[in-house]
This record gives sequence, C-alpha cells and structure tokens, in this order.
Amino acid sequence: MGFNLGEVFKKDEETLVIDRRKQAMKAMIIFTVIIAIALVALIVLKNIGDVDENRRVAITKDIQNIQLYVKDKATQARTDPNFVYPGLDLNRSGDESAYKLNVNGYQEEFRYGYYYLSPNDYSDMSMALNVENEHYIVNYNTADVINVTGIKYGSGRYHSVDDLLAIASIKAGNNVPIPSATTILLKTPSDMMKLHENPNANFKMAANIDMASYEAGLGWKPVEGFTGNFDGRGYTISNLKVNRSTQGYVGLFGSVAGGTISNLTLLNVDIVGENYTGALAGTMAGHVSNVIVKGGTVDGEDKVGGLVGAHQGNISKCMVDLDSVSGREDVGGVVGELDSGVVERVSARTINVSGLSAVGGFVGCVSATKESYLQECVAVTQQKQKQNEETFNGGITGNTDIGGMIGLVEILSRSKLHMKNCYAVGNISAGKENKGGIVGRLTVSNQAQVNMDAIYAAVSILEKGETSGGCIGLYSSSTGGIVSPNDIFWEKDLAPGEVLEHVGKFDTNDRINFTSKTPSEMQTRATYTNWDFDVWEIATRSRPTLKFEKTFIEY
Repeated sequence: MGFNLGEVFKKDEETLVIDRRKQAMKAMIIFTVIIAIALVALIVLKNIGDVDENRRVAITKDIQNIQLYVKDKATQARTDPNFVYPGLDLNRSGDESAYKLNVNGYQEEFRYGYYYLSPNDYSDMSMALNVENEHYIVNYNTADVINVTGIKYGSGRYHSVDDLLAIASIKAGNNVPIPSATTILLKTPSDMMKLHENPNANFKMAANIDMASYEAGLGWKPVEGFTGNFDGRGYTISNLKVNRSTQGYVGLFGSVAGGTISNLTLLNVDIVGENYTGALAGTMAGHVSNVIVKGGTVDGEDKVGGLVGAHQGNISKCMVDLDSVSGREDVGGVVGELDSGVVERVSARTINVSGLSAVGGFVGCVSATKESYLQECVAVTQQKQKQNEETFNGGITGNTDIGGMIGLVEILSRSKLHMKNCYAVGNISAGKENKGGIVGRLTVSNQAQVNMDAIYAAVSILEKGETSGGCIGLYSSSTGGIVSPNDIFWEKDLAPGEVLEHVGKFDTNDRINFTSKTPSEMQTRATYTNWDFDVWEIATRSRPTLKFEKTFIEY
C-alpha cells in the first residue's frame, strides 16, 4: 500500500480545525469568567455605595434634627435666664484630651459655645434624634454641627453638614465642590497671607491668630476683591493694625465682592485709612454674620464704619464695641454708607463717633437704592467706664446731619426703607444743624418710602438749634415721598435746659408725628402697648432692650 501524502495533509488540517475550536472554546470560557467576576465586583461595589449613601442620608437627617433641637434650646435660653445648655461639662473630668477630637485631620478644640454631644451621655438625645451610633460637636451660637466619626465618600471622609449637603447635591447630578476638599485652614499669622493668594477660596480658622507681627510700618495689607467664604468658627483675630492714611479700601478685607464672612471676633483693632474704611472691610457686597468687633479705633475720611465702610448685602447677628469711629463724611458706628440690603440683630456700642457730615451712631448715610431693612438694631453712644475705672465721655459729634441712629437718610428714587424694632441711646455732644435722636436729616422724594415701626430714642442733644429734634432734625419730602411712623417714642428733657420738639424743622408741607415720653414713662411696659415682646424685653426701671443682645457669645 503506497504512501498517500494528500491523506496526511487532510488529517493535519482536520487536527488544526479541532485545535482552533478548542482554543476558541477556552477563550470564550475565560472571557465569560472575567465578565462574571466583573459583574460580581460591580454588584458588590454598588452595594457598598448604597450602604454609604444610606449612611449619608441617615447622618444628614440626624444633623438636621440636631439643628432643630439646637434652635429650640436657643429659644429657651433667650426666654429663661437660668437655662443651662446641654452638652459637655468641662468641669467633669481633669483629662484635657477628653476635650479635643481629631476632626478632618486637625484638633477641634472645645471653645466656649461648642458642646460635645454623645448619645451614651444623653439618652434623651439618642431617643429623640436617632443618633445612637454617632457623636457630634455642636455650636449653639452658630448651629454649626460636626459629625465626629465621619462618613466615607469616595476617597475621603467627611464630617460637616456642608460636606454632606454637597454630596447630596452631587448625587442629584450637580457639579459642586465638597467644601472640606477645597477649604484652606488658617492657624498662624503667616497663613493669613493665603487670603491674598486665593481670594475666591473657602477659608476656616483653626486657631486664634495674633496679628501683632504685622504692626510695623503700614501694617496688614487689606485683602482685595475677596469672593470666597471665610468662616472664623468662633476664633479671634487680635491686634489687627492697618496704617494706610493715604489709601482707600482699608480693613481686614479691602473689598468683598460677593463673598461671606462669619463667626469671627476682631479684638483690639487699630485701623487707619482714607475712603472706604472699616475694621472688617472697606466695602462689602456680600454677607456678614456672627462677627464681633471689640476694642480699639477706626479712623478714615469718607465712608467709614466700625464694621464696614460701605455696604450692600446682608449683615446679621453682629456686635461692634469700639472706643471711637472717626472720619469726615458718612461715618457710622457700624456702617459708613448703607447702599442697600438687610441689616438685622446688630448692636453698636461705640464711645465716640465723629465726623463733619452724615454722622450716625449706627449708620452715617442710608441711600437705599434698593428696598432695604434695618431690623432689631441698637446704637449706644455715651460715657463709658473702662476696666481700669477710667471714665470716658462719649457721644456723637459733627457739623451737619447727625443722628443717634442714622446721620442722613436720603432716598431719591422709588425705593423703600423699612426700620423696625430699633433704638438709640446716648449723646449728640456737638453739631451745628440737622441733629436728631433717630435721624439727623430725613429726605424722601420721587415716590420713595420710609416705614418706621417700634423705635425709640433717648438721645441728649447738648447744643440745641433750629433743626434739632428728639427724633428727626430736619424733615423734607417731595414728589410723592412718604414717611410712615408707627409707635415711635422719644425721651424728652434729657439734658439740662433742653427743650426739643419731635422734629426740629419741617422743610415740607407734609407732617409726621412722634410721641414724647418722660423718663418714668419710657421705663414702663404699658407705654409700649403695640410692641412685640417676643422681640423686646423690659426690666424694672429700665428702658426696653432687644432680646437678641443677650445671645452674643464672645470667644
């Protein structure tokens, strides 16, 4: 039988086909196994993500509940002088480490106003808020809540309510940053220079900062064009000095253009500038809340304020307590010029406020180019005794347009200014014309409107003139301008021989009326029949004060 080469090649070809089929089958099996493993991994990761998301939702709900709880306790504290906040008893243990926790990578100190909430210690909180697995730090003044154990999301671990809300927004499809991932911590004076380098960033203070190292020469260089967020978190910046008498836009910030500044104390300031000068900012077009300025002086030219030089935006829950604020035009204990916005729950207790024109214990000039509000505002300018028992004679001095609350209100458009639940106490110790316990000169035209409700003045005007009034120095209106006062009182005969009318002079045919009261009547609750005593309070033999004044926590 002969050798058939064709048969050999035929068999080899069949073998190759079989081998190729085996290899394909093997590859398909491997591919299928890989796909199966990948699917299992995805399912596991999804389940992990779901667990993480469920945890985030639960923690966010807990924090929202805690904020409501804190708000309720803060309300109780305002109405009950004997109320004691729940939270960490700092005298309970001698172990200082118990008062610090590592939060977001740094030590979070228990400063005054912060409390550590542990469900193990507070069974009522645990049951009421469903927080049996969590521990929190809560600031009762700012309602800031930090989850101590944290929540893992992505490659990070996050604690603050802002982080959790940002994560929720990301889950909803929005492209927003997680705050703590873009936050710069400030612990030292040199860290403060980062404000210049990153004016649109988020900043949080992590320690008290003494700025004495910047006192020489021109002092601190004000931050220009700040558009970020600055959270002082209750810490103090002390010994801030700016010595720039030939420069405008002066303060810790020269200008703020849409940013927010909150939870900060400025202690012992020495600010000298030209136009647009304030301890916090020269100009502010943004939001300020929970800021205290205490001790020191602010001096400038035009648009000078104890807090900000010129402002448009919102100011809330702030206190200014300075030795003096001085300038030339538009000078105020809190704001030099208020262009527009909402100012509420703000107290100014300045010994001396001085200038030439538009000088006020609270605001120098209000133009209200848009509808604006002054609500629960206090201006006190009178003699004061310092800690060393030395007595300083206080008051407001100027040449024209001088007011216990506002130097000049001049609204020349169809806008509105609402003033409600405010008071001014103190002295107008010098001035030639347009001096008033509430407003030095009040001018409205072109259908502008000023609504005044539940306000009183107890301001002594030592040099009486033709345009001096217990409430308004000079009042003028034209072209449909309207002023509507309701339940406004002023205390008469405060200075020896002082005889005043409620309005010094009317430069218009329109008439407005304010009611004078004796010192005894001013200290009687029955005088204030229509006032809201959820907002006000009155002690025996005292004039009314605003309840919010008790809520300031000084760190």
